[in-house]
Amino acid sequence: MKRIISAIVAIIVSFGAFAQNINIPLRVTVSEETGSAKVNEYLHNKLLSIVATEGIGGGERGISHFMLAAKSFTDSKEVVGTAPTMYAMNINLTLYIVNWVDGSIFAQNSLTLKGAGQSEEKCYMNALRQINPQNARLNKMLADGERKIVAYYTAEGENIIARAKTLTTAKQFDEALFLLSSIPSVAKEPYAKAQPILTETYKQYLNYKDAKLLHKAKSVWAATQNRTGAAEAGALLAEIEPDSDCRAEAESLYESIKKRIGEEWTFVMKVYDDRVQVEKQRIEAARAIGVAYGSGQQPNTTNIFRR
Repeated sequence: MKRIISAIVAIIVSFGAFAQNINIPLRVTVSEETGSAKVNEYLHNKLLSIVATEGIGGGERGISHFMLAAKSFTDSKEVVGTAPTMYAMNINLTLYIVNWVDGSIFAQNSLTLKGAGQSEEKCYMNALRQINPQNARLNKMLADGERKIVAYYTAEGENIIARAKTLTTAKQFDEALFLLSSIPSVAKEPYAKAQPILTETYKQYLNYKDAKLLHKAKSVWAATQNRTGAAEAGALLAEIEPDSDCRAEAESLYESIKKRIGEEWTFVMKVYDDRVQVEKQRIEAARAIGVAYGSGQQPNTTNIFRR
C-alpha cells in the first residue's frame, strides 16, 4: 500500500539566478511504496530543505492549488557483502509541481540516486542523503514551475473569483475564502481584485454566523426565561459583531431580557475600539478559514502516484 505524507507549508522559494524570490504556498507530499515511515519522513523533510531556503513559514498566508510531490521507486537492489550483510540500491526519484485540485503537472524532474547500507532502510536513507538542495536542475524546475503557477493565477484569477462568489451565495464560505486566499500577491491584478471580495465574503460569513447566534439566543430565552436562560442567551449575544446586520435586533433582545430579569443583570457586547486593527484581524481570520479548509482537502495524486 502506498504511504502518503502530506503537509501544508507556506514557503519562500529562492532561485538565485533563475528567478526573484516568489512567495507562493505549496503543499509538500511524498508517496513511497517501498520505503518505511522513517524513510518517507526523511524524504519529506529533505524536500522542505530544497524549497525552504529562507525558512518555512514565510510567504502568503493562504494555500494555493499547488504542491511539490515526490515519487520514488527502486530501480535495482542487490546484496553486495556478508558479515555484516550489505545492500546496494539504485533509486529513481521524480519530483513534480502539481495542481493538487485537478492533478495537472506543471513541472517535473528525475534523479537517480545510489545508496548502500546494512539494511534496506539504511540503504534508502543513504541514497536520499545525496539529494543536494543546491542542485541546479532542481532549482530550475522549481523556478519554471513557479513561473507557470503565476501565469495560471493570472489567467484563471477571474474564474477563481467568480467561483468564490457562487460559493458565497450558496453559503459555502469556507471554500470561497480558500479560493480567494489562494491567489498569491505575485499575480498582481487578480490578487488586487480578490482582496476586497475576500473582505466582503468574510463579512457575509460573519452576518450568517451572527444570525445563527441570534436565533439560538432567542430560542434559549424563549425556553428558559430565568437567570440561567438569560446567562446562556447573553453569552450568545456577546459574540455578535458590532456592525452585524442583526446587531439592532440583538440589542433589542438584550433589553427585553434585562427588563424581565432586572437592571442588575448585564453582559458586555462586542465593541470596536480600533477600526483599522479590526479590519486587519478580519483579513487574518478570513485567510485562516481558507487555510483550515485547504488543509482538510486531500490532494489529487492519481496522475502521478499511479504511473
